[in-house]
Parts: sequence; structure tokens; C-alpha cells
Amino acid sequence: MNASSLRNTPHSYGHVARLLHWTSVFLLTLVIIYTPDSFSSETKNTTAELHIVLGGMFLLILLMRFIWRQVNPNPIHSYSIALYQKLIAISLHRTIY
Repeated sequence: MNASSLRNTPHSYGHVARLLHWTSVFLLTLVIIYTPDSFSSETKNTTAELHIVLGGMFLLILLMRFIWRQVNPNPIHSYSIALYQKLIAISLHRTIY
């Protein structure tokens, strides 16, 4: 892996963007799984604490993604996909941030 593959290019996402994306997907999945309401009262406090920690980590990764997105080009504009798909992708990213 060379240094140029870490950053986004106008035509593809770099390794850092991909790592941040998949880390946020993983953490969000864990946050949803460890929702305290789905557990018995005996384990509710432990799962609530885990939920808070994972949620905090997710917010930190989301902030890192936002910063990374501001200093790197967005390759979605160069993709050969339908216009409505680009608009949906852009809208979803804006909603997340």
C-alpha cells in the first residue's frame, strides 16, 4: 500500500475513507445490537454502558469521516451510475452528517 492510495482520488475512495466507512458500519451494527431494552433487567446496566461506549466511538468515527470528507475529493460524481442513485447517495451522506 503506497501513500497515494490512502487518500481519495477524483475517481475512487482511498483506504482511509474505506476503513472509516466500514468501521462506522461495524460500530453502528454493534450499537443497534446492544440496545438495553432488548435485555433482561439483570444485564441492562452492563448493556447500557456498552451501548453508550459504542455510541461514543461511533460518533468519534463519524466526526473523523466528516473531517476526512472535507479534505478529500468525493469520487461519487465520477461514477457511471444513474443520476437518481448519485442523488440518493449524496442525500444519505448529507443526512448522516
